[in-house]
Amino acid sequence: MNAVPLYVLVKYAHVFVAIVAPGASVGLGILQEFYADDPAHGAYVLRAILRLELVIVLPGYVLMALSGLWMAGSVWGFAPHWIRAALVLWVAGGLCLAATLSVIRR
Repeated sequence: MNAVPLYVLVKYAHVFVAIVAPGASVGLGILQEFYADDPAHGAYVLRAILRLELVIVLPGYVLMALSGLWMAGSVWGFAPHWIRAALVLWVAGGLCLAATLSVIRR
């Protein structure tokens, strides 16, 4: 039986996290919009959103960045335009996540 190359495993993890982390972030934003102002459950919802952001979304974005940087550095380098565009998008997403976390902590 042939072993799966490391690049394929990293790429699989990268794509999986690229689906789960932003999807969870969007879902949590929808929950926040609907339930954060609820007088009975608003505080609980905000605490749950913050916890899920710190446990799922933030580590996912870090893993996505590290795996993407590793794949780009090992195969293509950082010269292609789409890799630079992905880095810009990742930084923009990180800034949005930081802004969201700062608002939730208040």
